[in-house]
Amino acid sequence: MAAKQQTVMKPQEAAPQEFIPHPHFDDMPLFCDSHPSQCSHSNPDLAKLAAKLCQVMQACAVVPKDKANADQGYKYVSSDAIIGKVNQALVEAKLATVCRLDVLDRQPRTTRTGAVWELVTTKCTLSVIDSETGALIESEGIGQGYDSSDKAFSKAQTQAKKYALMLLLNISTGDDPEGFAIVDEEPIVCKHCGAMAEYSTVSEFEGQRVKVYHCQKCKKDTRVKA
Repeated sequence: MAAKQQTVMKPQEAAPQEFIPHPHFDDMPLFCDSHPSQCSHSNPDLAKLAAKLCQVMQACAVVPKDKANADQGYKYVSSDAIIGKVNQALVEAKLATVCRLDVLDRQPRTTRTGAVWELVTTKCTLSVIDSETGALIESEGIGQGYDSSDKAFSKAQTQAKKYALMLLLNISTGDDPEGFAIVDEEPIVCKHCGAMAEYSTVSEFEGQRVKVYHCQKCKKDTRVKA
């Protein structure tokens, strides 16, 4: 009796799959802190944005100081001067800005007259967006304001935005703060935590000229009459 012939079925070969790029590949973030390797690819849009920023930096290389503090005897550049000059250069380069503000700290203080003022610290995250490509870059600035009611927050946010722009565009005010003589002051005991606070600067507080000492341990300032 003839042996029964078995039929062997060959597995069907899978058709080669076509590579389909991710639909949002071009929208990948330009910067990634948690996974920097994912952001190492070349991005021509970022190069175009950088070229436009160079034009803005050239137009705003120096913004002269336009205001003076008569009580403490120094000049400074106002936020209006910075924003006014920078905004014009940004618009000409077709760059838009979006500002996000975060409150880092709020400290109520009682003045000698019994009024309650507030020391507010804010952070401004400034996004610069290329209107032609959608590429963006960010800059951060820290600002403080000390006043009554909501004026403290307004001062803090204005200062934070000013410094974010100055850091982004390397804006000079025409002098070098490191060129001044260094004041040799001994550290003092921080009134907040008891650690040693180092001399920082001279400022105005509640209408008086004071020396400011900064504590690295609790990150707070101690003020004494100058």
